[in-house]
Amino acid sequence: LGRGGMKPLADRPSDAAWACDCSGCAWWCLGRSRFDGTLWWDTSAIHADAVGDKEGELFEYIAWADARPGDVLVWGDKHGHQGHIGVVTECDESGPSKVVHCSNGNYKATGDAIAETDPGIFKANDAIVARAKWVQA
Repeated sequence: LGRGGMKPLADRPSDAAWACDCSGCAWWCLGRSRFDGTLWWDTSAIHADAVGDKEGELFEYIAWADARPGDVLVWGDKHGHQGHIGVVTECDESGPSKVVHCSNGNYKATGDAIAETDPGIFKANDAIVARAKWVQA
């Protein structure tokens, strides 16, 4: 955990040891470093920013049906378990239909931790859609 995503211009999201986690991968996909000098932007920070009672600093909450490619699906840490994040790559009339994300489950299923899947794991964990304010339509 806490690996990768520090060099958005690198040719891969992993660090020098070829390690990467879900938020490191997502930040790399979004073209920004996950550390802004003061705050480490993990899944819980992104989720809280999007659903907070004030306007989010970097992310805004988006209704599931209004998602578009480049948005993220995210849930924060809960019940002693880490949250998860992925980047939406395809949508249909009901919302996200494909998401790219980095996970141990992907690695076990495909031999590669980074894979494009349906959003089932995100729906099962009540993920929200968040839009990075710097990503253009």
